[in-house]
Amino acid sequence: MLDDGGRAVGYILGTADTPGYVAAYRERWLPRLSTRYQPPSGPPATEEEHRLDAMFHPERRLRPELAPHPAHLHINLLAGYRGAGHGRELISTFLASVAAAGAASCHLGVRPANVNARRFYARVGFRPIEVPGVEPGTYLVHPAR
Repeated sequence: MLDDGGRAVGYILGTADTPGYVAAYRERWLPRLSTRYQPPSGPPATEEEHRLDAMFHPERRLRPELAPHPAHLHINLLAGYRGAGHGRELISTFLASVAAAGAASCHLGVRPANVNARRFYARVGFRPIEVPGVEPGTYLVHPAR
């Protein structure tokens, strides 16, 4: 987590073991979430329905093409804290952590239309990987350190 001395201004979340994460999520979290939320009744159409659909189908993170990249992450920084090296530092620390845990490589998902994020990830060493059935450029990978 990144803070400005009084509040959180950025974070990185992830795991060195995506299959283990998916299993734990299904066992521990999804039963709790199911008491508050329901999956979409049909194909997701809105942003909220897409998020709910992803929430109820964590196994979609287990694509064969991503198996060689068992770690995954999500990062977020408030706009005023971007461009100052904080994201690079968070990712570097995370990659070192998952490497120490035995992960050879890390993946993340990003919308291809998110040009700024894609530029940032390229600068810190992520490269696209093709995954059939998914818009090209959605998944990026990086060797752990």
